[in-house]
Amino acid sequence: MATTRIALDSVPANPHDTTHQSRLQSIPASINHNGPARIEDFFTRLITHPDPHDAQLLSGTLRGFPVDGRVITSPTGMDVLVLDSGAKRGVAHLGDHEPQERVWRATHRLGGFTQWNYDQIPSCTDSLAKALTWLELAQAIHGQEGDDVPDEVILQEK
Repeated sequence: MATTRIALDSVPANPHDTTHQSRLQSIPASINHNGPARIEDFFTRLITHPDPHDAQLLSGTLRGFPVDGRVITSPTGMDVLVLDSGAKRGVAHLGDHEPQERVWRATHRLGGFTQWNYDQIPSCTDSLAKALTWLELAQAIHGQEGDDVPDEVILQEK
C-alpha cells in the first residue's frame, strides 16, 4: 500500500502575504521544464488590465496566443498551498506490493492565484472554479466552526 504524506508544519503562517500570490499562475498549457524560468521577461511584463473597472481581469499572451485571466481568491477559511514533492522513500524494491511513502512539503501558503484561459475569460463554468465551489459546499455540509488544521495529512492508496 502506498502512502502519501503532506507535511504542513513548514508552511508560512500568513496567507495574505501577496509576495508570491501574483506569481502563482494556472496556465492552459503543459510545459516540460522543471527549474527556473524567465517568466517575468516572457509573460508577466506583457500582462495588461483591459477593464479599468475590474482590477481582477487580466489579458496577456502565452506562446503567441491570447490569454485572458482572472485573479482568484481562495474560498473563505481556506488557503492555497504550493506543494513540493519529496523523493519516494521506502523499502528496497523487492516487488510491486512493497510500501512506499511519498512526502510533499508545503512551501507557500497563499490567499489566491491567477487563472488563465486561451481567448476566454475564466468563469464559474471552468473546472477549477467548480472544484473551488465544491470545496466551499463540502465545508458548509461537513465542516465545523473552528476546525483545527493538522500538521500533516496522510493519504493511503490501496
